[in-house]
Amino acid sequence: MVSFNVARSRPFSALTAVIGTAVLMLGQLGVTGAGAASASSSAAVSSTTASSDAAPEAVALSRAKKSGAAVRVDALTTETRIVDASPDGTLTATVSSVPVRMRSGAGWSDIDLNLADDGTEVRPRMAPLDVRFGRGGDARMSTVGDRKGHSVEQSWPYGKLPAPILSGDQATYPDVLPGVDLVQIAGRDRMGQVFKVKTAAALADPRLKDLRVQLRATGAALEPHGAGGVAARGTDTGTVELSASKGAWWDSAYPDTDAADPGGPGVSHPFDLGLAAHGQGAFSTGIASAVGDPKGLSFPLYIDPDFTNSRRDYLYVDSAFPTTSYWNGQYTDGKVNLGFLPAAWDTTYGVNHSAQGFYQFDSSASLGAVILAARFNVTDVWSSSCTPTMVRAFVTYGVTPSTTWNNRPGKIQQLDAKSFANGNSASCPAATVGFDMMAAKDKLPTTGQWTVGLYADNDNWDQLTWKRFDNGATITVQYGHPPTTPKVTAVSACNTYCTSDTAAGKSGYTRTAGPVFTVSGSDVDVNDGWITAWMSVTKEGESSARWWMAAGQPIWLSPSAGSGSWGYGSTGQGTNQPLPDGHYKFSVTLVDQQGLVSGSTDYWFWVDTAPPPVPQITAPTELSTGTDGSGVVGSTSYKFTITEPAGYAVKGFVYAVTDSKSDPGAPDAAMSCNTAKNAFVMVCPNKNSTTMNVAAIDVSTTLRVWALDAAGNISSCTAAACPTGPNRSAAGSVAFSVGKTATAPTKAMNVTDSTTGAARTGMTVGFDGLSGPCATEPASTDAPEGFSFSGGYSSGTGGAAVNPSQSFTASVWACPSGTGPSTVLAQTDSSGNSQLRLGLAADGHWALTTRAGSGTETTVEGTGTATAGQWAFVNAQYDLINAQMRITVASGNSRDTWVVAAANPPSAPGPGTQVYLGKAAPGSAQSYTGLITRPVLTQAVLTAQQVQDLWTSAVGSTSQVLY
Repeated sequence: MVSFNVARSRPFSALTAVIGTAVLMLGQLGVTGAGAASASSSAAVSSTTASSDAAPEAVALSRAKKSGAAVRVDALTTETRIVDASPDGTLTATVSSVPVRMRSGAGWSDIDLNLADDGTEVRPRMAPLDVRFGRGGDARMSTVGDRKGHSVEQSWPYGKLPAPILSGDQATYPDVLPGVDLVQIAGRDRMGQVFKVKTAAALADPRLKDLRVQLRATGAALEPHGAGGVAARGTDTGTVELSASKGAWWDSAYPDTDAADPGGPGVSHPFDLGLAAHGQGAFSTGIASAVGDPKGLSFPLYIDPDFTNSRRDYLYVDSAFPTTSYWNGQYTDGKVNLGFLPAAWDTTYGVNHSAQGFYQFDSSASLGAVILAARFNVTDVWSSSCTPTMVRAFVTYGVTPSTTWNNRPGKIQQLDAKSFANGNSASCPAATVGFDMMAAKDKLPTTGQWTVGLYADNDNWDQLTWKRFDNGATITVQYGHPPTTPKVTAVSACNTYCTSDTAAGKSGYTRTAGPVFTVSGSDVDVNDGWITAWMSVTKEGESSARWWMAAGQPIWLSPSAGSGSWGYGSTGQGTNQPLPDGHYKFSVTLVDQQGLVSGSTDYWFWVDTAPPPVPQITAPTELSTGTDGSGVVGSTSYKFTITEPAGYAVKGFVYAVTDSKSDPGAPDAAMSCNTAKNAFVMVCPNKNSTTMNVAAIDVSTTLRVWALDAAGNISSCTAAACPTGPNRSAAGSVAFSVGKTATAPTKAMNVTDSTTGAARTGMTVGFDGLSGPCATEPASTDAPEGFSFSGGYSSGTGGAAVNPSQSFTASVWACPSGTGPSTVLAQTDSSGNSQLRLGLAADGHWALTTRAGSGTETTVEGTGTATAGQWAFVNAQYDLINAQMRITVASGNSRDTWVVAAANPPSAPGPGTQVYLGKAAPGSAQSYTGLITRPVLTQAVLTAQQVQDLWTSAVGSTSQVLY
């Protein structure tokens, strides 16, 4: 008595009259029902994010090219859609407005609604819903379930049902009441019952008037549907899983009427259903009152409580019932009406009807693609005559379960117009009509849902326009994917905003007049073959390109993550001419073998080959004479001001602090603001100047500053000022001196032999620098305390020597027996983490490593590789003010140039910090073998002379110790 389907509508806002076992009661005829739960209108052409189905399409396209035959893209198959890949590199999607297939144990299978008796019950052969009909002999009518644990069973209230007669998707139970047949129908996603009332006497039968069908829900609770129907809300999900809409009835005014079709131009008429607790009595006048007693009623009469759902498929709107929604065929036989039906043809109400039809399709497969061909196909099953009339197809805004005549969707664009008439007689049998959709080819790829509306010309007066269409319309779309919008991934000699991703509305800078551009792109439809990149360079303000590609001159890219370069000296027009300084646009577009064109990428850039002049340096007042007698090496901070050259905007300044005897060379043009590399630090100006804090690193110190522009040009000097060549970089420089040095280390710190436990007091030095092979500890009356680690032991102190977060100097004489990685001198916290470590790196170079509080380590290495069995003096420093680590290594009585690295501030010492000789941490094994003497760790930046004193002192009273 009630037709249920899987409910895909939004859940209702309240649970009302929830009944576990209920009686369905037929209410009075109504024409104002709103249909399924309302949903807000949505545009059929709207922005939608593309799905990630590119990979399976590419695989299928590749297989199609190899086989020469179409290949199904299985990953894109749905209940309503199939997609085929063609050998020519295109894809074709065929989408239906209603389900045409379903998943089964064997994969996708076509829906087959033909009924069969399996000996227990009657079922359709292949249906998405779990639909089962009774075999007769008891009161069971049907069960419908969603295969997810929710179902509703219906029982006949007047004894046993007769055995059904099966025909296709219909099971007819004859004479369930005198003159009344029960016809149960299996649908694609529904099942329903139609009462075939054969005579007026049968319609008047009190049992028919008072008919109640008992409902039992499993996994759900029954409640009144807000639009005059019944809903089954899942007890586990809280949402409506199965629903039944209002009922509908029609008579046999036309000769081809049956239980599934009002026939001819016939229309159906809706009425409300009722729901009440079992045993509480009647709440409506029954079927007879629902139908009423209109004049001219023709028998048999059909009464069908139909269903609703919110699947995106089809509906029509009717001016005679302007507030009624016929979503997915509710209150109808599932056909779509169109045109004008005069009052004379409406034998029940005698009113004029104007109807328009709408179909919706899942178009997500072609989202973002290029439409090569598209066609809308629909079957005209009945026309009022064989005289053709005009029907126009439009792409429209979206429809919803609340769409009615009063809120029809707006038209967006006409697709096609056809004049036809089919289905009236043998002279013009039912036929499929196709409408070309290419008029909207640019709009259709922008949305994952297409809505097509059908409109008849003269649909407010011409009865020849009345037509009825099948609900199973289809669209066939041939499409391809254009290559991805290309990216600029590199520009030669570029310093700033060097890719299209980093530019993002800004302009890049290159310091060459002959730039070369690297671009990348790909194509989903990989079997299209290689893609071509078309590029040009145009100067701002000019209409013609300076460089461009003519026919036959593109760059070919692989369709799978291809990359290619083009520019100065490349094949093309004008590419042998350098670009004068100025602002330019580089444009690139990709084209595949189908002729599909990607989006264009425009990358703007400056050509700037002129280096900036030398910047101006202003010293602080303390150094107005170039000397600060009160200044202390490594301790006194001086604020210098750097100003960009007059009239020349720069990106930033690079500076280096060295002793007066060292030349740091030229900085790296690729440096960025507030970064450091080797001896160089880059700072960026606030407006046209900036300040920096600098400390002397020796008695005599030099500050050098270069200007760096956005193109990466470094300040340079003229040929006359730079005799070695016009391209030599030039820095502004200031030399200054200070009068004081840090206190030299004099205080001894005892160390303990970790093997023997014997104490070794401060190590006295006072002999010439060691050189040559070292087979034994140095023999000298001034240096009796050498430490040999060849015996397998190490030494440690009773506490910290320095605060590593402040400036310090670490040095040692060492003669390693090998050049593998090892630690000679370390200060380690209580967790075993080295705060500082002096020793041999993995490459055999002497190195100082510091550790920041974050755990990040910074290392500076000497330039040469240590020599096994050879004495070397290693001296390293951390300079807090200049943010530098420096190291120098000497063998003999001469010192190498400092090697400098930018440094992160090391962490301060905590409780339990100790100094270790010969190993990195308290729990680590001895890592150094060889000889060491006179290790020094002092909280100061020592000058070159002080360092010299450490290794050439002949004063026996000078004591150098761990400090």
